[in-house]
Amino acid sequence: MANNCTCTLTGSSPHHHEQHLPEPPILDTILDHIGNTPIVRINQITKSEGIECEILAKCEFFNSGGSVKDRIGKRMIEEAEKAGIIKPGYTIIEPTSGNTGIGLALTAAIKGYRTIITLPEKMSQEKVDVLKALGAEIVRTPTEAAWDSPESHIGVAKRLNKEIPNSVILDQYSNPYNPIAHYDHTAEEILISCDGKLDVLVAGAGTGGTITGIAMKLKERCPTVKIIGVDPYGSILAQPEDSNLSVAPYLVEGIGYDFVPDALNRTLVDDWIKTNDKDSFIYARRLIREEGILCGGSSGSAMFAAIQVAKSLKKGQRVVVILPDSVRNYMTKFLNDDWMKEHGFVDETIKKEEETKIQQWGGATIKDLNLKVAITIDSQATCREAIEILEQNEFDQLPVTSSPNKKLVGLVTLGNLLARISRGRATPDSPVNDVMFKFIRAKNFEEFTTDIPLEKLTRFFEKHSSAVVTERKNDGVLVPKHESKTVLYDNGIVTSTPTYKSPFFNYASFCKVLSLYKVDKIIEHVVQHQKSVTPQNLPFIKYLTMQEILKLFMTQISSLKVLDYTFICFETIPNLLDVPFTYFPGGISCIKNLTELRCNSNNSSEFFYHLLQFCYNLKSLTIEFENIISNGLFDLIASQKNLKHLKLFQSCDGVYWTDILSALIKHSTTLTKLHLVSFAEDVPISFISAFSNLHELNISFYEERYFDDFKELQFVTFPKLQILKIPYACPKVEYFTSFLERNGKNLKEFNTDTDNKSLKSSIVKLCPNLVKLSLLLKNDEVETLKIIFNGCKQLESLEVWCGEFCGKKYLKEEELFAIIADHSPPSFHELKLYNLDGSELFPEDLDSFLMCWKFRIPFKSFSLIVIVDDSIKDFYLGGLQNIHKKNMEVIEKYKKLNILKKFEIEVKDDDEE
Repeated sequence: MANNCTCTLTGSSPHHHEQHLPEPPILDTILDHIGNTPIVRINQITKSEGIECEILAKCEFFNSGGSVKDRIGKRMIEEAEKAGIIKPGYTIIEPTSGNTGIGLALTAAIKGYRTIITLPEKMSQEKVDVLKALGAEIVRTPTEAAWDSPESHIGVAKRLNKEIPNSVILDQYSNPYNPIAHYDHTAEEILISCDGKLDVLVAGAGTGGTITGIAMKLKERCPTVKIIGVDPYGSILAQPEDSNLSVAPYLVEGIGYDFVPDALNRTLVDDWIKTNDKDSFIYARRLIREEGILCGGSSGSAMFAAIQVAKSLKKGQRVVVILPDSVRNYMTKFLNDDWMKEHGFVDETIKKEEETKIQQWGGATIKDLNLKVAITIDSQATCREAIEILEQNEFDQLPVTSSPNKKLVGLVTLGNLLARISRGRATPDSPVNDVMFKFIRAKNFEEFTTDIPLEKLTRFFEKHSSAVVTERKNDGVLVPKHESKTVLYDNGIVTSTPTYKSPFFNYASFCKVLSLYKVDKIIEHVVQHQKSVTPQNLPFIKYLTMQEILKLFMTQISSLKVLDYTFICFETIPNLLDVPFTYFPGGISCIKNLTELRCNSNNSSEFFYHLLQFCYNLKSLTIEFENIISNGLFDLIASQKNLKHLKLFQSCDGVYWTDILSALIKHSTTLTKLHLVSFAEDVPISFISAFSNLHELNISFYEERYFDDFKELQFVTFPKLQILKIPYACPKVEYFTSFLERNGKNLKEFNTDTDNKSLKSSIVKLCPNLVKLSLLLKNDEVETLKIIFNGCKQLESLEVWCGEFCGKKYLKEEELFAIIADHSPPSFHELKLYNLDGSELFPEDLDSFLMCWKFRIPFKSFSLIVIVDDSIKDFYLGGLQNIHKKNMEVIEKYKKLNILKKFEIEVKDDDEE
């Protein structure tokens, strides 16, 4: 029946088959309502299209779980039980576009099995919600991942299967009972309803089980029937092969693939019709509006194809079309008018309705909407903070601003955040800047003020998903209460009084994040140009303003999640920093729910003791070591119950972290991420060996001699270590090599600035499973990169320097592009290019490379990120204006072709460390 099945059209089969029975009047369980779905005549659409033949729709969304996949979910589990493949207590894992997952989860819920579903991120939130409600566990995977890549929904399912004892993948793609379920029942129902009389069957193909099973039975019983397969553009299932364009993303869910599943027998399909997203969704909407059939998007694909076939048929002939699922799964997608407009899927009927709506606005402006002040988030805030704001306020997107001037720089969405974190491309502690949609890439970004007519805003929303309205009445940063204003005014500081809540406090109220370092910078920006402020009294004025700001902060913020209590010392006013944060009204209640703390080792002892009394659940701790270690810091560290992330920053003249090591080692089993930064020699690092559960290790030392203690680590194994970053200086080669021999095979990400050629060449042998790699390659190390590409078969991302920097010459861009085009592994799709000297990236080199990339097999859209130094930013973007303009023309050309997925120019921030 399937490609590897020995079933024949004569009816012989090595598999177990079932007799089709009518549905009983009273059902034992909801599983008994799977099958026996109705067939409905299509009336209005056939009339409007001038169709003479009869079109009948098999409405599979009347199954218990709402789709045709309920049939195979039930059948595969029951057959696996009969064969002893699954038993009570087993776990079912399945890679799916969602509907099979729902069918399996439905049956598993009734039978008591644990279910894990791996699901591409393009699949609707409604499917995820239904799966969760049924008790399934969800793992999201990248939509663009090739089917055979480790990060695809199929690859992730296989990895989970290896890791979880007593787990089974029923594998709808090759399971013989996928098509058999339709052979035994779906096809039989069609024959019964049609009394054996039909001329054409139209069905979409995904795994291929539906069309294969039905086609086999129909061709046995009605030899003249024509089977028409429906396949979206971007998929490769259709035949002949030249009807398929290159693999590309599409929005319709549940049909099409970038490989041919074993469950699909294409020899049973007489002809194929390719469909696009627009026709699919418009026809799905027509089925809803004209026929009252509440179907999903792939039903629109099938109906579009059925109409094309029916136009060549005569009166008295009959077409049966399979409608796989319902609109339930797509309430926020094609059923939503705004979603349809944003994607350009609007038919003439909807356009006329919109024109009528626009006329109704009259002369109204955005001001008439009485919008509330937008909640924003800083670009350096963490993903965790963004998720908290979005969930607390039931938002799905959030504007992102950049400190200190609160410039709007991007937009972050909940779906994108959760998808990136779930697939490991970001962590909850990653800055929002890494995951946001950056407005620098938006070609038609325009500002909307409150006096813009609503008519213009409505037109804007036809092509865009969101708009941020700005109000330019005031640019004040501080919003002191009257008493604070008086204190500051008495000291010569004039503050403005905005007519709305300040962006700074708006941000703090909802993000629950306070950085005294950033507040200090904002204050300096505000007060330094005031007449009463002199270089001599600036420290005192800054400190006084800080006190008043904190008083105000405490009255508005009930609970903090993140506190950055690192200071720049006000040297001219000794002892003022001894006043701890917790002495301000409300300060203690603010810290009770802290999960992340950044502090100096010399913060006041009272501050640490207050934390010790109320704060036990820190997950992330950063300590900058100054001249002393205050009493209380040791006990605070030792008292934490679930410390996950630790960063220790050693300045040149600060005390060493030796005195707190025994407190740190108390967290040897819970710590997963350790980051050490040092500008001093003889700093101890052998204590790292105690942290056996580390997932990420970052040692940022600035001279090789600081690594003397690394020899104690060379024979230590960290079984869970996946990310290793040793930028700047490196340990001695023999120590480093020995360490990698024990830990390199598990590494997924590796960052090193080593100059040792033999060590770079050894990366293939020492770290063969890398996904991301960052290293320095000089202009004579072309062969080294080729060796790495040929050996690291899973490599997806490379970060390198180019041009000339600090007297060293690195790979030229044209050489780098040529090597990537000719030697990079199939999984590779991202290049981060450090261009710190402003060397020219020539458009002809870029065009030649992207043209070569177009013909990659398998194809993956490419991402290019160019990182420039802040000191040459203006030169790069301004001095190279003509070249940059031509490069952007090349980039836009290949972005439209979906060859280039992402292009960004980032400014290297040396202050991040």
